[in-house]
Amino acid sequence: MSQRIGFVGLGIIIAGVSIVSSQLGFDASLFIWPIIALSLACFFVSQRNYWLGAMFVGLALLHVSNRADVPFIFTAVITILFLAGLILFYFWWNNSRREIDIDKDLDTSAERNKSRKRSSTKEEVRRAGEERAFPEHRRFLAGQCVYIKKPFRMSEASVQYGAGEVIVDFSKAKTEEETVPVKISGMIGSIKLFVPENWDVNIDAKTLVGETKVLGYKEEGIKSAMKVEHRAKKQAGITLNIHAELVIGSIQVKYAKQPAVSM
Repeated sequence: MSQRIGFVGLGIIIAGVSIVSSQLGFDASLFIWPIIALSLACFFVSQRNYWLGAMFVGLALLHVSNRADVPFIFTAVITILFLAGLILFYFWWNNSRREIDIDKDLDTSAERNKSRKRSSTKEEVRRAGEERAFPEHRRFLAGQCVYIKKPFRMSEASVQYGAGEVIVDFSKAKTEEETVPVKISGMIGSIKLFVPENWDVNIDAKTLVGETKVLGYKEEGIKSAMKVEHRAKKQAGITLNIHAELVIGSIQVKYAKQPAVSM
């Protein structure tokens, strides 16, 4: 939810700059791209992808400095001011979020609000006993897809998104299938996956611009890609096939801190 609000806020800022610039009679493109680039820079800094953040800061500076009607020093000052303000906002935003711990249940504000709105004790008991199912097909423009809290059922999964974050702990997954295909693709953001050591796992991860970390292996830069296999010491009879792809961002695949739950 907080990321969704952030993207909406960025859209409002860009729309506001466009409207004001049209009224004042100057070209809004001078500011819109730096705003987008610096916002992406702050996002990647918050994800600890510092080189990606630096790259977008450089692109913002390059865009404005190429304008002959704007002195470079003025450009640098304006860019630094924009960057400082956005960094302060992101630090405030990140401090307001709890760090994700796959060993603990998250008590989110949204769930607290839902809990308050439940009309009866019977309804609370019924919902508490429900087990979520990972959707076979999910699409969203901006936001988060998080499955790390409680056990969930799945047979296959496909997630497509524009900008945001996908976090899944597969040690919480319950399945009756021998092979579980998972495909996650996005434009901008991050993918964080936790895989159980007691399952066989095949991972195919690609980023056009970004960073890829898979079970101890790391690649970064342009067109980073890797394929990694893990074989369980004790056969559980389940194979997890993961295909993760991002245009800009980071993909991280780590071992979960506990084995997969049984059916």
